[in-house]
Amino acid sequence: MSFPCFPGRGLPAGGEAWHDAHPMLRALFTASIVTAVAVAQGNTIPGLGVRLAELDDLNANGRTGTYPNGRNGFSCLVSVCNNGTVPVNWFAAMDPQHPIYAFLLCREAGGRFVQISDRSFVKHGYASVNDNLCGTCQPPPLGMAQLGVNCSDTYWAGLNANPLDLGPPSEIDPWLLDWNPVGSHFDRGEPAVTGPAATDGIKSLNFAMANAMGLVRHRVEVDDADLGVAGARFFVAGSVWARGETEGTRHDNMLSREVQPTWVTIRWRFANVSTPVPGSVLQQWAGAQVQSAANGTDDGRVYVAAKVTQLPSGLWHYEYALHNRDNSRGIAAIRLPRCSNARIHAAGARDIDANPLNDWTVSTTPTEVAFLAGVDNALEWNCVYNVWFDSDAAPEPSVLLLDQARPGAGALQFPVGMLPAPRYVPNETYGPACGNPAPTVTAFGQPAIARLGNQSFAVRVTAEPLAPIVLFVAENQDAVLLGNGCLQLLEMGTLLTWTVTTADAAGIFDVAQPVPSSAALEGMNACWQAIAGQNAGPLYGAFAASAGLRVRVGDRTTGCQ
Repeated sequence: MSFPCFPGRGLPAGGEAWHDAHPMLRALFTASIVTAVAVAQGNTIPGLGVRLAELDDLNANGRTGTYPNGRNGFSCLVSVCNNGTVPVNWFAAMDPQHPIYAFLLCREAGGRFVQISDRSFVKHGYASVNDNLCGTCQPPPLGMAQLGVNCSDTYWAGLNANPLDLGPPSEIDPWLLDWNPVGSHFDRGEPAVTGPAATDGIKSLNFAMANAMGLVRHRVEVDDADLGVAGARFFVAGSVWARGETEGTRHDNMLSREVQPTWVTIRWRFANVSTPVPGSVLQQWAGAQVQSAANGTDDGRVYVAAKVTQLPSGLWHYEYALHNRDNSRGIAAIRLPRCSNARIHAAGARDIDANPLNDWTVSTTPTEVAFLAGVDNALEWNCVYNVWFDSDAAPEPSVLLLDQARPGAGALQFPVGMLPAPRYVPNETYGPACGNPAPTVTAFGQPAIARLGNQSFAVRVTAEPLAPIVLFVAENQDAVLLGNGCLQLLEMGTLLTWTVTTADAAGIFDVAQPVPSSAALEGMNACWQAIAGQNAGPLYGAFAASAGLRVRVGDRTTGCQ
């Protein structure tokens, strides 16, 4: 019988000979959003807007340890412009009305885009120089205590490395840009003072304390091992935040640029590879799709980047990176829709600390793949986390959900769309296999989907090296017990063809299955199962059986079926 779905599929000769030589096996196979009360951003200042205009001179200020096992403290130069219509307050701490600068360092390697710096302290700005980098500067009424319209202010790398002006990001509400100096890191000092001085709103952190912190502490901290990755790409990112700026004008508060690190004698040096790019650092991830969303008008924005690649096994590898720009409540989960019959393999997650006890974990239900934050390990602002998995489901554009980590105004979760999720199962593995190891039948090709006209589509059988293989193809699936945990998974009344062959020395047999461009094939199924020789196998002491593989044929087959 010919196989109408895939004429010219290239099965080797010998099917009829096997049919005559194995009557017993042939007989066996033919026998059978809750929301909270919303409160909109209420502290905006009409006309206020800042823009990060320059990000340069990534500089190694010092290090601890011996190369290549040391740790480094970095800083860089930034320039900011007032591109609004009103002056911006630029008071020094302990007055809370000043800009905040945040930095991080990322790496792209092996198809994954990760943050390699710690959650470093942020820079509290002070004393604007009101220069003309942004155009004709309009001197502000309060002089250096404000940044005037069209004026610029620059902090050199050395100034941004001074621990005297660096504070923990956890003290900042990145959405409202609120900061309470009373009881802050600056108020307490390091080591912390005692008594009333720790909470009097007067800066206790002094030069002696800052100098005692050494050359790395609280700067942008990165290990040698994270920089010495051959073939990787590296990106520095910076951002500026001013109280009163609306969410809609914050895209240009961020810059990132590619840099190339080189170890030179006693320190890392960085060469600029590209010019600065506005927006989230995730935009630098080659080939990734990037989307973002805020929690309405009640909390800040989170960017999600996704990249899906097809593996030689016929599975798809899903990679996601999440960048919290200014969401104050933090992110406790990312939820991706899935088909109930989609198989999820090799799931994992990455944060930026070294504590394995708070790692994010994966949870699957018939409708979603969820990655859940560990204890006290939400995705906080100015951080990038990662999640990933493999699946036999192909990607389709979908709406993802992000859970907020803490109570507050706005929704408990909010959507981000559209990004790829495992929402189409073109090749479904069904039923149990038997054997140790059991043979497998998988699809592959570019893509591994039986679209009309896909000349690359193929099927791969894996078994023991040089094992005899019998490969069956039928239109419908079935489940008939053969014994010892082995099942016949094809409806033999719809059998299309079979063949006998031998696995190669690696235990592989590939079957080319080019799909014609014929509308008559639209919506058809082809079901596959392999029987392979196996010493002391469960089937008659000589064979093992694969699970079934259902291949969906056509261009209009989408979604979960």
